[in-house]
Amino acid sequence: MTATLQHAPIERNRPYDVQEDELHSLFATITGFSFSILAVTTGFVASRRSYKILAFLTCITAPLLTMLMFQIEEYRGIWQRLIFVFLFGWVPFAFSKYEVQEYSYHGRG
Repeated sequence: MTATLQHAPIERNRPYDVQEDELHSLFATITGFSFSILAVTTGFVASRRSYKILAFLTCITAPLLTMLMFQIEEYRGIWQRLIFVFLFGWVPFAFSKYEVQEYSYHGRG
């Protein structure tokens, strides 16, 4: 939904749909939280230590770049593109390379 809804234009004097901008922000926030949950979960189940570290770094990077979008607004587009390149580049890498730890539940219960 985030991609189908437009956010407010960079030039604040241009007209835009306030409700559409708010919905875009809502869905972008949901996407960010979902992505962070995916990264943390992946960090816990990844079998290699380097993959765990990369997953947790990815989870930390997402909110940091998002905060930069609001702190240094003149580079907002650059921060947003870095989010897409780095974080959404991580997803196919993780799903193609990561192996999940196998747990044995035998003897419990």
